Amino acid sequence: MAARITCRHDLAKFDYDPVALERSQERRWNAGEKNTLMHLIDLLFPIKINPFVHILILESVRVIAFQTKLQHVIHLYHEFGVRAWVRLAAYPDPELYHHILIGTLTSIESDKLRHQLFRTEHHRDSRNIMEYAREMILNWLIEDLVIQYVLPHKFKKIKLIGGDRDRRFLTGSHVAATPDLKADGRKYDIKCDWTGYWHEKGIVDLRDGEYPLLLKQNAGLVLILPFQKQIGILDSLTEVKVIKGKMHPIWHKPYHALELSENLCWEEWK
Repeated sequence: MAARITCRHDLAKFDYDPVALERSQERRWNAGEKNTLMHLIDLLFPIKINPFVHILILESVRVIAFQTKLQHVIHLYHEFGVRAWVRLAAYPDPELYHHILIGTLTSIESDKLRHQLFRTEHHRDSRNIMEYAREMILNWLIEDLVIQYVLPHKFKKIKLIGGDRDRRFLTGSHVAATPDLKADGRKYDIKCDWTGYWHEKGIVDLRDGEYPLLLKQNAGLVLILPFQKQIGILDSLTEVKVIKGKMHPIWHKPYHALELSENLCWEEWK
């Protein structure tokens, strides 16, 4: 791996504007997340404050959380001697994607984004269009980093095969639970966890009908923990114990919880 580069980030300035992030978009809060954050705010600000101020604080928390993840992705790319923004430039609409990440969409770009992500409400859960788009781009950057620099230590031949392999946004009707890549002849879906929940609890949640579709294709999972800089690989789901849940606490949809085997090794990136 290339020597660590100490440059903090590629952009001279991050100019995140919460107003621009929410322009012309309806706020739809996830009840569980909102209540948790509201409780935290109450602890930090015991004096009763205006509900509107609560919303602004909540939005600031979410924006700061995203900035933290973005900074980390940029840092990870630097560790491999490359720039995240160079990778982003290879995507189909780099200017739009860049504006999404730094929160500077024009009104025309906002309309374009809503058109590209038409009818994705089911997949967005509590997120609005901007939040959904920026998380998707961030995950693409992490996936591409792992595919290019980490997985070659595990596989000889790797090919992206998922619906978003071209790194284009998909409308709701084109989003499908299909494997993301083929490695040495076997299909894998890539999952990314920014919280470390999988490693801590030994459980991976798959939403909706994702599990039976992956099982039908005999696909495995590539699990990525960006903040821990670790990956775990499940070659098959047939031997994994599965619990079917009626309602996920965050997604508010049916799901399958996969109990990770104690034999699954989380390995640090090399």
